[in-house]
Amino acid sequence: MLTILKNRSLIDDFFNDSFFNDTQTYNSYKFYKTEDGYSLNMLVPGFNKDNLSVELENNKLSIIGETKYDDSTLLSDMTNSIINKKFVIPVDVDAGKIDAEVTDGILSIRLPFKKKDKKKVIKLV
Repeated sequence: MLTILKNRSLIDDFFNDSFFNDTQTYNSYKFYKTEDGYSLNMLVPGFNKDNLSVELENNKLSIIGETKYDDSTLLSDMTNSIINKKFVIPVDVDAGKIDAEVTDGILSIRLPFKKKDKKKVIKLV
């Protein structure tokens, strides 16, 4: 009985593969350092600010989104897409100044550095 359940799981995994599924879950991205901080660019074709969300919690940047196409279409090579990417951002990022925009299928997120405190000399009394 266990062998049958194991094989059933393998079969389910095979047919739930993206080749047989109408959902795509891949998105190319580039994360790089700039003079003022870090930048993240991600390809998000078919997404816009209404179906995409960028969230920050505990130094984890989450990019979440979903597109759905009309199920009544008889023939189409357009697929539904899901994005669920998470990045741990560096500690030197000023979380309050992160901004993002979507233009021409590219999500651009700017993560500026925290301002460095100037050296302060404490006078002894």
